[in-house]
Parts: sequence; structure tokens; C-alpha cells
Amino acid sequence: MHLLEFINHERIKPLDSFFSFITNTAFIICFAIPVLLLIFAIIKHRVTLKRQSWLILISLGINTAVIEIIKRVVNRQRPYKVDFFIEKLTGGSGPSLPSGHTGDAFLIATALSVC
Repeated sequence: MHLLEFINHERIKPLDSFFSFITNTAFIICFAIPVLLLIFAIIKHRVTLKRQSWLILISLGINTAVIEIIKRVVNRQRPYKVDFFIEKLTGGSGPSLPSGHTGDAFLIATALSVC
């Protein structure tokens, strides 16, 4: 059995719904963080935080566009399409590389640590 098949089949299945929720809301949360920071900055009249929030939002937009372009160029199939022993657990359907979730999480973590 391949490692990916093993991980897929030997997972803690009661946690599937929790991790599916995380996967399905990650993109929204990544955009909600800078939007909430922007709203806070506007209310509290924090010019620097307002500028940083806009930079994070613009960076997320650029990041999303670049990742989508690379996905279309690389066109790597999702693991469940290549290995039929891997069970599809979420709604992901397009090309799989690079990971949009990873790109968004890295960008948000970097931006918040620099702010």
C-alpha cells in the first residue's frame, strides 16, 4: 500500500467533518482576517494598519491569481483521480499543484508576523 493510500484509509474518520469544514472555509477566513483588520483600522483611525490591511488584501488577490495560473500550466491531477484507492473527501476538483490553501496560509502568516 502506498503511503498516501495508507494515510487516507487509516485517518481518524470521526474528524472528517471537522477537517472538511476547515478546508471549505480556509479561503474565506484568509480574506476575512485582513477585511476585519481593515474595518478595525477605519473605526480606530489607524492609518498604518489600514495601509497594511490593504496590502494584505492586494497580496492575497495576486497570490490567488498566480497560484491559479501555475495550476493551469502545471495541470497536475488530484491524487484521487490518479489513484482510485484514495477516497475523495472534499469538493476540490481542479488541478492540485500548487496548493491554494498553503499559499494563502503562508501569505497570511507572513503578513501578520511582519505587521
